[in-house]
Amino acid sequence: GACGADGEDGRGSEAANAKIDVIAAAVRQAVEPPPQVAKAPPPNRFVTTTVPLTFVLPDGSEQVLAFPAGTAPLGMSFNGDTLRVLNVQPASSADRLGVEVGWALVAAA
Repeated sequence: GACGADGEDGRGSEAANAKIDVIAAAVRQAVEPPPQVAKAPPPNRFVTTTVPLTFVLPDGSEQVLAFPAGTAPLGMSFNGDTLRVLNVQPASSADRLGVEVGWALVAAA
């Protein structure tokens, strides 16, 4: 989920909010299971469907990570204006994939 901006009222510009809404909707659609519950896979099967999320690292490079589909929450929280990662929960999908505080989410899909 999005968190308030550092030291600001958390509203940001309308353009930034629109971008955040689009990315958040894409992430939700990609990682949340559909309303109809699919039949569970047999035991010991791996889920092969992933959702690529693109991050910009503090050094300006990009990192694309493949999050397992249907595993919400992702285990990270974001700054509401910049989508910069503020926190990574231990043992979460984000933690297992190596997401670090300070990375900025820029694309989903």
